[in-house]
Amino acid sequence: LAEGLQLPFWTANAQQLERMSSGYGPYTLSRLCAETGGIFFVADDTTVRKWDPQIMRQYAPDYRPGLEYRKQLQSNLAKQALIAAAQLAVNEPVPIPQRAFQANNDNILREQITEAQKPLAVLDYFLQRVHEALEVGEKHRDKLDTDRWRAQYDLAMGRVLAMRVRAYGYNSLLAEMKSSPRRFEKEGSNQWLLQPSEKIEGGANVRKMHDKALMYLNRIIEEHPDTPWAFLAKIELSEPLGWEWREGQLAIPQMGGANGDNPRRPVFAPEEEERRRQAQEMQRKKDQFKLKV
Repeated sequence: LAEGLQLPFWTANAQQLERMSSGYGPYTLSRLCAETGGIFFVADDTTVRKWDPQIMRQYAPDYRPGLEYRKQLQSNLAKQALIAAAQLAVNEPVPIPQRAFQANNDNILREQITEAQKPLAVLDYFLQRVHEALEVGEKHRDKLDTDRWRAQYDLAMGRVLAMRVRAYGYNSLLAEMKSSPRRFEKEGSNQWLLQPSEKIEGGANVRKMHDKALMYLNRIIEEHPDTPWAFLAKIELSEPLGWEWREGQLAIPQMGGANGDNPRRPVFAPEEEERRRQAQEMQRKKDQFKLKV
């Protein structure tokens, strides 16, 4: 059963995490070795980040037989809640939000915002379900009996709360921009960028989730230093949970005659595709003409 909540990071500092290893072997093989009196050795760990084996020893997975493992799950509601939340995320694709929006005019900006909002509507429902699943066991968190379970639960709760705050602020700013597009202050700007900010959009409930997310994530860093859980918590906290708009400039391909007869104007994807199709058609006709001659 999955014990860790798998969520992507929205922060810019999350790189090469797919190659991060705890130093333990594959769970099934390691458990097989444990049940038969053997040891699974990791002979060549080529991952970039490594962890102190002495520290990680106290965070070892539970290698007891399946029946015993499931029996101990029934002894604590927080464990059951974490397993339930992790199962929800196993096959659920979580989108990475679009943060750059072309804004040559308001119509283009609104179209891009509309498309960016679609996956976030589904994401909000998913995050709410995961959060509710974890809340079922929150009062029993202090009764968790190992450092591994406590770190896993705190990271799951902290990250899902952080993502909910980010998603709410993201949707709020997009809706506001779509309703009333802002005007650029700098000459040549044609793009709006969403950047992390300390400003939290939303009412008291969102700010409460923000403070709670910080509490859970900072507790991991304090109580489980030099572990993968503390490392992931630091990445989540490496950028503020709010958003703000910043204007930018995007280089846009242009077309027009060399003699200046045709005014240069932006070329968008459909127009560029049509231009290429016409050029290919003209080349095909030229080739046919040459063959006839």
